Amino acid sequence: MVKAFQIASGPRVRFGRGEAAQVGEEAKGLGMTKPMLVTDPGLTSSGALDSVIKGLEDSVVEYVFYDQAEANPSDTSILAARDFFGENGCDGFIAAGGGSTMDTAKTTLAIVANGGVPSDYYGRGKATKPGPPLITVPTTAGTGSEVTMSSIVTDTKLMIKTVLADDSLFAKLAVVDSALLAKLPSHIAAGAMMDALTHAIESVGSPASNPWTEALAFESIARIGAHGRAYVDDPSDPEAADAISLAAMLAGRAFTNTGLGIVHSLAHPLGAYHGLHHGTANGIFLPPVMEFNLPAMRDAYARMAPLLKEGAAHTAEAAIDAIRELNTDIGIPGSLREADVVNEDLDVLAKDAAESHQVNTNPVPSTQEDLKRLLLAVLE
Repeated sequence: MVKAFQIASGPRVRFGRGEAAQVGEEAKGLGMTKPMLVTDPGLTSSGALDSVIKGLEDSVVEYVFYDQAEANPSDTSILAARDFFGENGCDGFIAAGGGSTMDTAKTTLAIVANGGVPSDYYGRGKATKPGPPLITVPTTAGTGSEVTMSSIVTDTKLMIKTVLADDSLFAKLAVVDSALLAKLPSHIAAGAMMDALTHAIESVGSPASNPWTEALAFESIARIGAHGRAYVDDPSDPEAADAISLAAMLAGRAFTNTGLGIVHSLAHPLGAYHGLHHGTANGIFLPPVMEFNLPAMRDAYARMAPLLKEGAAHTAEAAIDAIRELNTDIGIPGSLREADVVNEDLDVLAKDAAESHQVNTNPVPSTQEDLKRLLLAVLE
């Protein structure tokens, strides 16, 4: 007998190489007359958005370019984006970039629609008023933010990374075009991909996991296992880039329905205090957290092992070993020291991790002391 479950709605998806050129026509179809094209400074001169911009211009859509999305977007940066939206008379969002860009657009949308400031909507189900239409166009493959109803914000006073989540934050359309990944540096490709893999594995471990989300998560794991190394080696490879783009999106649809676990609890404070790339932090923490979760996850991890490494034994330990091998092969640091994280206050990091929402959906209960021990395990 299958236990009862619910699935949240999500955006319509256009997937395929060359699809980014259709963003202009799609914006018109959604009634946008002056969208705010949100991106980050690094993409401005990279050429990664050329097809998006050409599509907007060919469709005669007047857009306003905003390239100030921050990595690990802060509450103050969201307020700046809100002011820009209002001052320029915008009526929609096109978020073209990585997870931080899409989170910037979603959180800005929330406060444009509901008023107030980001902290008014921390948690789930608070930013309930529908806002202007949003199109998401990922230029990395990892966060899955293009298809989720959540965004991550760094609170500059509390010094925490926290979540806003509501059905109103779903994009109207996600355009997933793996050709936009071609110029990604390998270390960014690697970190983002480990974010996707962590999403899939933690989704399976959530108490809210169900046959629908598990089908998405295991397919995501299989595609990363088969194509991950080739993708990091050459993000312009069409077959590998398509596979990892799809894996990231599938994992995003899974975890937006299930929640995540303590890999993310531990990774978020490292981003807030040290600016460590979120996906890279996930990659570092994933193997030791899987070991911590073994009592509840042995069978599920055993099922993952041959997906992660062809010919691997059907054991939980083989799955953890396969992830360590993948980390090594794609250049994920083996410790926080290797990632240049120094002068850590482990008690503060463990406290912030223990107060995160993701603790509640981890398969094994954890205390602040447990989380401190996990931090110590990856320190050197």
